[in-house]
Amino acid sequence: MSGIPTNGGLGAYQTKTDQHIVFNNIKLDNSKKYYVYIASEYASSQPIPNLLTGYEPLFVCCVQPQYPPPDNFVYINKKEILGEKLSHTDFFKFSMFYDLLLKSNKLQSVFKDLAKQQGNLWIKPFRNDPSFAPQFQDSHYKCLGLTSEQSDRLNNKVFQYLMFDRKLSLPNYKIIPVQDAENSFDNIKSSNGVFIAGAYGAGGSTTFVAKTKEELKKQLNERKFSLIENIVLAECLDLKQSLSIDLLIANRHEILPFCILSQTYDENNKLECKGNAYPANISPIVQKKVKDLAYEAGKTLAVEEGVRGHISLDLNIDQNDEVYFGEINARYTAATAERFLLMELTRPSGYPTLMDLEKMAIEKGTFTGLNLWEEPTGLYIKRREMQAREKGTVITAPKDSCEDEKRIFELRKPGIIGALPVGKRVSTEDTIGKYVAIGETSEECDSQIEDLETQLAKSIQYKF
Repeated sequence: MSGIPTNGGLGAYQTKTDQHIVFNNIKLDNSKKYYVYIASEYASSQPIPNLLTGYEPLFVCCVQPQYPPPDNFVYINKKEILGEKLSHTDFFKFSMFYDLLLKSNKLQSVFKDLAKQQGNLWIKPFRNDPSFAPQFQDSHYKCLGLTSEQSDRLNNKVFQYLMFDRKLSLPNYKIIPVQDAENSFDNIKSSNGVFIAGAYGAGGSTTFVAKTKEELKKQLNERKFSLIENIVLAECLDLKQSLSIDLLIANRHEILPFCILSQTYDENNKLECKGNAYPANISPIVQKKVKDLAYEAGKTLAVEEGVRGHISLDLNIDQNDEVYFGEINARYTAATAERFLLMELTRPSGYPTLMDLEKMAIEKGTFTGLNLWEEPTGLYIKRREMQAREKGTVITAPKDSCEDEKRIFELRKPGIIGALPVGKRVSTEDTIGKYVAIGETSEECDSQIEDLETQLAKSIQYKF
């Protein structure tokens, strides 16, 4: 396969053609088929790519991992571009990351040669940013997921509420310009205040709860909302629980919801999810309500937006066990790997994987009569993230960090994943490590998480 760079060695540039892109030991075999998997970081995503039957992954991400795969891995040397001013998670959200991929002569040459060799090249972006749309103008490049245009629309929270109005259970809400927010506050507020969401923004950056008009005005000013920008004002529910659920959509009649997780949130930001637990502690009645709502959401997405493949929903449960729509995640989420690995524990031999079913939905628009298998029982999973407590540089890190999240599920043992490498500068907003606990009871997982958190806190030290 001419033009494909080979044998670069881990962490070494092969040429200076793409000064910000590092090609790790690219070894592409003409006898195999490949697809491209693009993600923010390797640690949280790495269990997923190998689940596409018949394809080897070429992994592209925007940060150098602590435990890189042995070959066919590309990452961005962000430090040369931005120094340490922007976290890799934020960098992944900006168009600069995708521009680098599009403008890389070497990477585009690899893509072109693979498409020519195979007839086409499937590309799976963890998040299909609109700035990446030019990649798919050539019909030989196939998007394994939502199109850039679908992703852009469906990540818009204003669009989500308008699309699901009168179709799903929504809290009392209004879509209004920022300049009219104070005047509408009293018509929406509950005893818990008002939930405000900007059209776009991840990680709670444009969402907050205000209990007074003064707090509303202050937050809107601090977050620099434009006065003419439309936002969502919604009744702040008296929440009992927040859940997430994944679903695969082939068409309006073939929708497969699976794996309901309960969510945990950052103590300082009640809108930023920092972990999850499976199975969610809900009654069979609530479980049915959740799956029914997910199915209806999937039907709307299939009919009105032509969505095929994977999507995730966040849902809210109030004190009366009523289920309300929260938001769409028009991408894989931090919990997608856990869901996929959970389902792998009970997948029947020879049955398509979740990624196989996703490709089938996108390529054929049908699951050809296939249904999901049973989810695992008698097994509890809990996942947490830990943030740095101060600004500084990591000088020691856990020696026994689990380099492969898949091993945690195979061995049924708790482990730390994605711990930051030595030399990494961090602030109090950075995640320094993630840990996954597995047990036969929820209480066993809680005990494991406490031990892992203590271990991680002791093993990571900083130089200030």
